[in-house]
Amino acid sequence: MNACRAHRVSRRIVAQRRAFRFNPHAPGAISMPMVITHGLQDGQVLQRQRGDVATVRVQGTCVSAGRVTASLAFRGRPVAGWSRRLVGRAARGRFKVRLAGIPVGGPYAISLGVCTETVTAVRIYVGDVWVLAGQSNMQGPGLITEAPAPHPLVHALYMDRRWAMAREPLHNFLDAVDPVHRALNLSPADRRYASAIGVGPAMTFGRDMVRRSGGVPQGLIATAQGASSMAMWDPAKKTLGGASLYGSFLRAVRHTGQPIAGILWYQGEADAIEGATSAQRYTARMRRLIAAFRRDLGQPRLPVIMVQIGRHFRSPADAAPWNSIQEQQRRLPRRVPHLACVAAVDLEMGNFIHLSSAGEQRLGRRLARLADRLVYGNRREPPPPELASVAIVPTAVSRVMDAMRVVVTFRHVAGGLRAAGAPTGFSLVDANGHSHNVFQSTRLSGNRVILEATQKLDPATHALMYGYGRSPYVNITDARDLPLPVFGPIPLAPRR
Repeated sequence: MNACRAHRVSRRIVAQRRAFRFNPHAPGAISMPMVITHGLQDGQVLQRQRGDVATVRVQGTCVSAGRVTASLAFRGRPVAGWSRRLVGRAARGRFKVRLAGIPVGGPYAISLGVCTETVTAVRIYVGDVWVLAGQSNMQGPGLITEAPAPHPLVHALYMDRRWAMAREPLHNFLDAVDPVHRALNLSPADRRYASAIGVGPAMTFGRDMVRRSGGVPQGLIATAQGASSMAMWDPAKKTLGGASLYGSFLRAVRHTGQPIAGILWYQGEADAIEGATSAQRYTARMRRLIAAFRRDLGQPRLPVIMVQIGRHFRSPADAAPWNSIQEQQRRLPRRVPHLACVAAVDLEMGNFIHLSSAGEQRLGRRLARLADRLVYGNRREPPPPELASVAIVPTAVSRVMDAMRVVVTFRHVAGGLRAAGAPTGFSLVDANGHSHNVFQSTRLSGNRVILEATQKLDPATHALMYGYGRSPYVNITDARDLPLPVFGPIPLAPRR
């Protein structure tokens, strides 16, 4: 029997194909041969795996039955070993094939064929794919007029499930296929505002990761939603599919048919604004969410890179829930493996709660530093600065007058601590949560901050904080522009 045996096709169908441009939605239309229904999409970035190659399973429909072959071309030239490679079989109008060993790089044209039928997916890349999740500061609140330029090796899966070169806004929520992202009944003013913004950290992150990886393509999957709380991201709601944030996240990743390199997460403002009850549950909810990400995607060591929330300039003035979430986020990497966290508290603001376009782009570069270490394994890139110790140090002055010196030591400081202008941001907090700005001098010395006060407060009833309140002015980073995180309250402990 001929291996290229075809299903019977009437002369009427043949004539129809010759005479008309095929419209699959036309009444009575008959499917054209060889159509990819899952696994490859024009403009897609496939996730590289061990050996810097990707594997993709492709499904589709066809008229013919027999052996399916695959050919791979780069800029019009065949890729070695990929000329009509046997990858599977077609039968009963369907094909399922596995393409293994697609090398990192691109753009590729991948052609599948059975008998005389062919289909080609174009602009296919192999690199690293990242999911963008959280709320508005990940979705993109920066002015679109200040957007970074596109990069040919950075592509995005938009909310309408279309792969294309990444351009701001990445989160095109008005065109989203999942109802959880579609904002209904927007006023004309809301629509004007929505059309003016869209810059988040991801475009700059993608560009920087291309550079750090030596030219590896990068893919970005948009799933964030402004004003979303941890309750809205509850994994228990995945059964709602596209009507829940977690369900929509899973649908977006599964649409690619690929694993991912990691998740970029910026969220927590909504829970802080909700108050103390939501804030107290943040760590438990975050741990449960990360566990669900890893379980449902089948990647138990999936990297997560998160942002410690920044500042907020509106009433009410209760800072405790805000600082509580910041402190929990700072501590999460100790409790969750393969998780990194970077601060945003020092970045330029665009309005009362959102970073500016410039702030978002600085954040994107910070996230890329963390990804370079956590995902790429670059040990020449230390983790962000981390609090090591707080100690009261006796001095000659403190022995004879009411004075106090506090030395704060940090780990992972690259090139020494520095500040634009006088370093600031430290205060003592009493048992009632009230801040006392008693430090008249703040000096930076390598990986240490030396605080001098001419008022000695009881160490038993006071603790140290950096970035107290919801809108502090802080300005200390290391030489890489990685900042000190908001921390505290940390008990004051005399040096032994």
